[in-house]
Amino acid sequence: MRLFLSYSHDDQAWVYDFWRALQEQTNYHIWLDRRLVPASDWWQTILQNIEECDCLVAVLTPHALESIFCAAELDYALALNKPILPLLLKQCDYPDKLNVKHIQYEFIGGMAMDRVLLRVTVALTELQMKIASGIYPSQYASRPDVPTPKPSQPDHIFEVFAMAEEAAAHGNPTLALELFHKVALSDPDGLGPVASQRMVEVRLDHDRGIAYSQVLRLANDPATRRGAVAAWQVYVKKYGLNYDPNGLAQLLSSYVRTSAIDTASFLAITPTPETPYPHPVPSKHTLPPPFGWCDIPAGRVTLEEGGYVPRGGLTMDVDPFQIGQYPVTVEQYSLFVQAGGYDKQEYWTTEGWNWRILKGIEKPRVWKEPNWHLPDHPIVGVSWFEAVAFGQWLSTITGETICLPTEQQWQRAAQGDDERLYPWGNMMDENRCNFSNITGHTTSVTQYPSGASPYGVVDMSGNVWEWCQTDGITGRQDHASANNRVLRGGAWDYRQVVATTTVRLNYFPSFRYTLVGFRLACLS
Repeated sequence: MRLFLSYSHDDQAWVYDFWRALQEQTNYHIWLDRRLVPASDWWQTILQNIEECDCLVAVLTPHALESIFCAAELDYALALNKPILPLLLKQCDYPDKLNVKHIQYEFIGGMAMDRVLLRVTVALTELQMKIASGIYPSQYASRPDVPTPKPSQPDHIFEVFAMAEEAAAHGNPTLALELFHKVALSDPDGLGPVASQRMVEVRLDHDRGIAYSQVLRLANDPATRRGAVAAWQVYVKKYGLNYDPNGLAQLLSSYVRTSAIDTASFLAITPTPETPYPHPVPSKHTLPPPFGWCDIPAGRVTLEEGGYVPRGGLTMDVDPFQIGQYPVTVEQYSLFVQAGGYDKQEYWTTEGWNWRILKGIEKPRVWKEPNWHLPDHPIVGVSWFEAVAFGQWLSTITGETICLPTEQQWQRAAQGDDERLYPWGNMMDENRCNFSNITGHTTSVTQYPSGASPYGVVDMSGNVWEWCQTDGITGRQDHASANNRVLRGGAWDYRQVVATTTVRLNYFPSFRYTLVGFRLACLS
């Protein structure tokens, strides 16, 4: 008989004793969430095991009745018409959902474990007889709606936070990161900042542990110890010396002193302080060519309806600014990667950093893939979060105010004053842009100079969709939300009707595809 144990983590000490006793003294196959593996989708795994169980054993306590997860598990089992054995461990109100179905509970509060096992075994034997007689179907007619617990009240949020800490402590970083992420989204003014910081720490601990184990493996084999010294240098530079449970620093120092290795070259086992940017370097001297700013004078644009823009469109004034002459290229973006931009939270929005940690993002989606990693082609496979972080990084080292253009700035730079349909005029010309899958991939950002806008801005039609700063739901220009963001310009496999100066798309900010890149704006 397959059992599913539903319980509150506040009662886990008793539940684990109960589980071990069942394992040792019965033939039941018992599932509880300690069996969640690190790479699994934890909630789907729980629901799948409820579907596959012969009986759900619900350990009822005040904490269990308050738990959004226990409630969802019980609701799902009832929807599947699964047999349920309620065990009243502590005095609490008996759930109406069980009372109306005349499901009898077993009161086990204060009982010795051997008596609990006897009562549970008798009850499960009776349930097996009912199952055999057909009272409970072995298959359900159709899968009910899948519950998704969402923390809303303060006690729910603390419950999820506690579960995240337990997952981290028991070596399940995948589950911990997902639960901390739920807290960060649900309680931004309370536990959210703490949860975000814990996400960073859990990810760091996980990555550091893996890296350390690899260096240790090399160090334990005399034949690979020389390589261990070099790997240790990289490890210490990235993670420091705070975590060294096996004494690798001493072991490798001894090895270097007694070997033929050049000590000056290899004995770098103390972290090198990171050198801050000594003084701002203008962007035109920071990024490799092709790069330059185009001056865009003040003017007006009319945005097409959709999203936050009402029916009939929206006419807006645009102040003067500068925009990148070309989309950001692979070679330019590589400077951000090499500078450790993916490891420095100060460049990222709160939502972007949480997403990066949760998903383990360390580089663009198709980074180093030959078809997309050409130096003068636009960077692709980057989310809005990554594009914003690149702009924040570039602002830091240049002292300039660099960001993504708003969609009205983008349209102003593409159209000029005459509301033209394409950057070069009102007629499509396939010799002026990369569109409609003519090439099957991106092209160099300098390949179509004749497609420039009235202000000399190149590649605004086709090649890649370009992220804009604008929130596609509210029209705001800040970083405060994880709402969809506006994309402009069409891409290499889109038809000509969307490669115009006015077509607008909205996509979620974590979207990463080979059709999507970005260019920058400068406000100072």
